[in-house]
Amino acid sequence: MGSLSNFKFQGQVDDTSDLEMLQTTDTAADDTVVDETGAMQMVDEADSSDVFVFDGDAASYGWGATEDGEGLVVWSDSGHEVLYGCKTLRFNDMDVSLENGDGEYEDVAGATQHLEGSTDSDTFVVEGLSSDYGYGPTEDGEGIVIWDADGNYDLLYGFESIRFSDMTVNLADQPCSYTDDGSDSSGDPATDPYTDPATDPATDPGSDPWTDEGLDPLRDPDGDVVADDPSETQTLHGSPDLVDRFVFDASADDYAWEPADDGGWMVWNVNDDSHDMLYDYDQLQFNDFLDDIA
Repeated sequence: MGSLSNFKFQGQVDDTSDLEMLQTTDTAADDTVVDETGAMQMVDEADSSDVFVFDGDAASYGWGATEDGEGLVVWSDSGHEVLYGCKTLRFNDMDVSLENGDGEYEDVAGATQHLEGSTDSDTFVVEGLSSDYGYGPTEDGEGIVIWDADGNYDLLYGFESIRFSDMTVNLADQPCSYTDDGSDSSGDPATDPYTDPATDPATDPGSDPWTDEGLDPLRDPDGDVVADDPSETQTLHGSPDLVDRFVFDASADDYAWEPADDGGWMVWNVNDDSHDMLYDYDQLQFNDFLDDIA
């Protein structure tokens, strides 16, 4: 469902001695190749109009681009296949098109997809409520990882939006990447004002740094300022070289925070146990308190 240059296939495909090489012939409008369970197959569909058939449900498989970006690796517990030029993956429960000229890619429930958008308006379509999912930047800062409560996830690179059944998230407003020159910025100054936390919010109502419920990173000269979204579980990565601040439109008494075992910080609401994970963040800002956690 698109190429993924960041995905590195961890298999030995240069040595084809243990691969079954299949070259289809142009004998029908749609050539069909059937997966051979337990055998690694490298399939080259020269006419790019072919169907690869798997004897299993889509949720039992994952797929992403080969390292050269020209083909597709499909993997499962029983092995993997390397496909070039295939148009469709056919599972027992659905067909998955590998051509998305309109820029819309549908989530396949339970399957792991590594996708890269190819247009200026690529959208990942999820059949579910936004509150049932979490999303945040990948560790390399180049993409978005989206996951559900069951631990299923997809990796999105070059996507502009995620469309849930209740809302559409504009990924241009997400902290997907960071630069040291301060060139990244998003949010509307008219609705997302940032003021110095040294200002007393009790006497200066204008010091409330966020006036909407969105996740809007703003660039100040020293780092990123990102607002908490109370409706989402956020996993965010700051810039190690800058002072990054996570902002709550609430009192510090409503939250607790502590270092996590993996080097990040967990921050949670003591009233409902909702939480966020922060990596390389330096400050937590509440309406009545600023904590340096670096």
